[in-house]
Amino acid sequence: ESTTWTAPDGTSWSTGESRSTPRGAAGFYSVQNPAGEWVVGCSVVSPVETMLNNQTVTTTELALNRGWSASAWLTLLAIVVVVTESILYQRRMVG
Repeated sequence: ESTTWTAPDGTSWSTGESRSTPRGAAGFYSVQNPAGEWVVGCSVVSPVETMLNNQTVTTTELALNRGWSASAWLTLLAIVVVVTESILYQRRMVG
């Protein structure tokens, strides 16, 4: 079960071969193996700039969207305004 990589310039190599990606070879690579075919992107970024050491990162495991959505609050506000206007109009205080 070998994996074949194809670089943006068209050169190909298998996983079993020892080959590193040359510096400056950013682009989309094609990866093929018995499980399927994928296109992956590669960028040229310094390891220092990417901050690969994530040991200090902690997770809170909370959902990012907590609470009511803005549309729910606006709908509630609209209902309150319509009900208030209706009550005031029926008592001849408005309109």
